[in-house]
Amino acid sequence: MEVIKNGNGKTVCRADASNKIVEIVQRGFKTVIQFMEDGTMKVINSEAI
Repeated sequence: MEVIKNGNGKTVCRADASNKIVEIVQRGFKTVIQFMEDGTMKVINSEAI
């Protein structure tokens, strides 16, 4: 996964273009967004470890 940073150099998310996944970790929670082949999105929320 590639780390995506904002203008201040702080990590915003991690992205994997080949698997069409974006992972966001914020305030102890992790959100994974997967872009499906049929144009829909699958969103998984969990507590970050």
